[in-house]
Amino acid sequence: MEDKLAFEDDFAPLQFAVGTSAGGEKIFRACQTYMETRRDDSDRRVLVTLDCKNAFNSIDRQAILDALGTKWPFYGTPAELWYRMEDGRTETILSQEGTQQGDAAGPFLFCLGLHPALVKLQEEFPDAFVSAFMDDIDGGLDETRVTGYVDRAEQLLAEKKLRLRRDKSAAWSPRWQQDSDIPADIAASGVKCSTDGITVLGCPLGGNSFIQHSLEKITNGHQPLLDAIVTFAQKGLQGSGLLLRYCASPRLNYWLRLLPPESDVSLAAAERHDAAIIRAFRRMFRFPGDFPDSVSAQVQLPIRLGGFGLVSASTIARAAFLGSIGVTAFDVSSRFRGAPWMPQGGPAALLDCHGFDRQSPPSLPSLRWSAPPSPSPPSKTFSRDRRFGYSSA
Repeated sequence: MEDKLAFEDDFAPLQFAVGTSAGGEKIFRACQTYMETRRDDSDRRVLVTLDCKNAFNSIDRQAILDALGTKWPFYGTPAELWYRMEDGRTETILSQEGTQQGDAAGPFLFCLGLHPALVKLQEEFPDAFVSAFMDDIDGGLDETRVTGYVDRAEQLLAEKKLRLRRDKSAAWSPRWQQDSDIPADIAASGVKCSTDGITVLGCPLGGNSFIQHSLEKITNGHQPLLDAIVTFAQKGLQGSGLLLRYCASPRLNYWLRLLPPESDVSLAAAERHDAAIIRAFRRMFRFPGDFPDSVSAQVQLPIRLGGFGLVSASTIARAAFLGSIGVTAFDVSSRFRGAPWMPQGGPAALLDCHGFDRQSPPSLPSLRWSAPPSPSPPSKTFSRDRRFGYSSA
């Protein structure tokens, strides 16, 4: 859309879904930064994820239209939906709530209607971390304020005709090592409390055992697709080969970009993924026994180098993580500059706190952050920072 950059400016710093490149990665990195930086033994930081029931179809249409009328006046009357009944009659129903499925502007319209609630929530909890990726709302704050935050979020969402699902919302703190560590008011709030970790946009955040278990479920969940591709190979190897290369092989890349390449966690998952891809390829061609290492290496080469393009996940894991850090660190630092939980030192400090130097390959020990050519964040981000109590200096 032609106003994409203006949308990003208008929704910053709270929302990441509209006009924001790699917005999902950036909001995960912001959550990760909030939980891992500037901590001490007395820190009682909690990360909370909120989930609403049928959010896109339920949000108050009038809230969207009110916001559109003041700044983006390109939507007006309700859309007409036509339904053919069993007896042949055609009935017309006006679409008057939520955003219409299939509408290219649907995410923008939803975020527009949600935004005033997020702004109000941040204003009332100025020291908290508040962010959203469409209907996935993430918040971080001291555990003494969690129940008040959830209660107030529920009220503000209800004003937009959104119903909070506490049973699908979650809370986690590294301080909670066992159930008895969870404050009684949070445990009784209806929000699912975890002592292990939490999932943000499908990616686990927590202890190594929690992340390892989550990645095992993810890689195991890929097996039905691989089995289906192998079965499809009986009808033609070309089609199944394309599905394996472009649908199955890259499926772990999202998690490799977000999680540090640790040998017993994400790298182990990458190795399992590689082995599963090679097994599927071998079954497609009915190759007896295991491939020699030389054949596996050949299969994983790019097509232009004589391979089959089944890129090894374990080979690219460090580069994937490095690439994600490169595209997220500056934006996260700019959006939340001056927030009490942000590390000192700008984007370079985020590289250190996410294990950048520790996890980089030996050939990159001296690599340091270099800011983009236009380092100044949008002016509206700064005005919001001041309103929420952040410093723009």
